[in-house]
Amino acid sequence: MGNLDLSTILSIIAILVSVVVSGITLLLTQFQGPDISLISSPQFELDYGKMNLSFKELTKQGYLPIWFELKSTSFVFANHGGKSGTILAVDFEFSPTNEFRSFFDRFSSSLSLSTEQAGVSTANIPTTIKAGDNEAFVVSSSIYLVEWKKMALAEVLDPTTNVEDLIERAFQRSRKNFENFCDLISKSKTLGTTRLS
Repeated sequence: MGNLDLSTILSIIAILVSVVVSGITLLLTQFQGPDISLISSPQFELDYGKMNLSFKELTKQGYLPIWFELKSTSFVFANHGGKSGTILAVDFEFSPTNEFRSFFDRFSSSLSLSTEQAGVSTANIPTTIKAGDNEAFVVSSSIYLVEWKKMALAEVLDPTTNVEDLIERAFQRSRKNFENFCDLISKSKTLGTTRLS
């Protein structure tokens, strides 16, 4: 009779252990929500081919460039969770380096799915990623610089200066600012950091 009680107790313990294991398995598989994360560490780079073309075209017309395109960059998101999840929005925030801050105005980006053809500027956001699946996006972005002429004019404004001298000083200041910018671009590999949310 004592052995029967021990086997009954062991059976109950085995049943309880299997119920706990089944419950944990159910929680980790069926009740786990989406877990979407970025699985690549992309970098934005200046598109020197387009930048050189812009320099040539704009300087022929007497204009200094105030924006530069960056190379298209891929971002891959994976869903490691147990259910489908939806990306509602993707936002980029650019923080310029201290050296680049005086030249920087704003950062602009547009997102598209990697399966879309070039030239399509909108993505299917929000987009849903199934459990265990991934989705790749392509980001086209540009960096806008301060307006050279307005910045130079503001730096040399003096009510005692005549208009001709003011224009000449503003032109020289604009040229110097642009030379400083070109010097920074040629020497620095990093203009800032981009954060994705």
